[in-house]
Amino acid sequence: MPHFAQDFPTRRYPYPPTLREAGGFESSALAEADGLTAGVIHRLVLGVDAPPAVPMAPSDVETLLRDPFAKLALKKPPFPLSLRELLGVVDHFNNEPAGLPEQKSFVVADGGKIPWSEETATLNRFFRLAVVRARGGDVRLLISSSVAIDSHDADAFLQVIGWDPANEVYNYYERRGGTWIWAGNSWHALQAESRGKGPFDSHVNGSLVMKELKIPWSHWHSESSAIAEDALAPGDPLRTEPLFVDRTGAQVLQVGVVQPGIDRWTEARVRKTLLPGHCDPRPLVRHCLETTTVNLISADVASASVTADERLRLPPSFFLNVDALIDLLEIDADIGPVEVAGRLYLESLQEFEVVLHQGDFYWAGDTHFAFLVPEAAYEDLSVLDYLLRRGFLSPRFAACLVMVDYPNPVYSRRRERLARYVPFHAARAPQGWDVESQFVAAVQHAASGGPADSPEREFLAYWDLGEGGWKPHFQNLIETYFAAIQARADTRDGFFDFFRLAESRRRRFRRLPLAEFDLTLPQTNIPPGAPDLFMRSDGAIES
Repeated sequence: MPHFAQDFPTRRYPYPPTLREAGGFESSALAEADGLTAGVIHRLVLGVDAPPAVPMAPSDVETLLRDPFAKLALKKPPFPLSLRELLGVVDHFNNEPAGLPEQKSFVVADGGKIPWSEETATLNRFFRLAVVRARGGDVRLLISSSVAIDSHDADAFLQVIGWDPANEVYNYYERRGGTWIWAGNSWHALQAESRGKGPFDSHVNGSLVMKELKIPWSHWHSESSAIAEDALAPGDPLRTEPLFVDRTGAQVLQVGVVQPGIDRWTEARVRKTLLPGHCDPRPLVRHCLETTTVNLISADVASASVTADERLRLPPSFFLNVDALIDLLEIDADIGPVEVAGRLYLESLQEFEVVLHQGDFYWAGDTHFAFLVPEAAYEDLSVLDYLLRRGFLSPRFAACLVMVDYPNPVYSRRRERLARYVPFHAARAPQGWDVESQFVAAVQHAASGGPADSPEREFLAYWDLGEGGWKPHFQNLIETYFAAIQARADTRDGFFDFFRLAESRRRRFRRLPLAEFDLTLPQTNIPPGAPDLFMRSDGAIES
């Protein structure tokens, strides 16, 4: 299938409700009929604004849109309407102080590790480009595009995120109907009216998104595994396209762009939230208790290369929030990698009929890298890091929160239940913020007379360890837990339980707008309606 014909319905925000009800996404002609005017910036923040998109007042453009995309590309018509035109307009300002002369391009494709053949010729591999522009290493413009680089067609998505240093937010834009629509900024992701809508269905915390944010970056071109020309049809124009030929590895996108970009927004958000000396702590503390979003992580071995007589290392963050507890909070637990016999992994592929499936296409086996699963998101870790830095939470308190139901680093019902005790209002006194004292008092009141195995009682048992006791106790709990899960990983029943748990978490991920493409994760013979599963501290699985 030629790349220009590959469809990306999930990447186009279904703005007009009449079109959503009709069961389709708008074409450029329909967008024009809805009143979009070429050469004019339109606004439509879903949940805040009623469709259709309307032209922005010049005064709003001046005050709200102070990022380089608005200043360089949308300053005056005609606006660039293809990726090639957009990069050309930005190039025009390279020698000016506001210019962004440094460019890197990255390639991601969920089917990009499947070689092209006559049998796979019609497979939609969902090739996408990410292009960033910077000056002095400071990335302020991020472009996400289909590989229809010269297309003006609304079916070929083209979206932009611009960092606004004056307002300290990311602005979100989409090409639509012969012009550009501003879909909101980072703060809209956190407002009740617009949360989870438009671009914020995936940019749920108002920041940058890279689903696979650690080595080996399963679906990206990277140092771990290339997206090579053999995934392209003979004669595909992408083979000679400079943005593809000069592609940079995903490791640079992770370390040099996405993680610092997330931290940039987090720092501005936390600072502005806490600055007055009082705040509503619930949107901040939920990053310790809830799974606001996830990243995807896998073993660092290609699934096709696993042999029966080798040991496969499973991602540790599948079992524990190691980034928060071990790395950030510095619990010095002596844990080794959890390993499984290659024989058991290969048997699991047969037992659960693991396959990559899209339409009429079936590819027997796992994703390119083995055992791809959701893990706790870097976005949540970034917020926790800044809350600790600013003294809003103490390490002891944060650790007691994260350790509740620690065998389930994502999608923990027990930990989420504690969110009800976060106070509506926190104040800063000379001795520090009072969020911890309010929370502990509320949990103590609720736990009185409650069951011994409640999450409230679990939190209090940790909290009562005191300042000198929590680290060694958590160290012992984690070490004992990892010994238990390794013992279970050495058995067929134990590892198959871990596989079922992995598939349970994948099912939760598939319900999210982040789950855009069928080839992102493998499919199995486990029914989609199977009950959610959870890990216990002894390595057993329960529903």
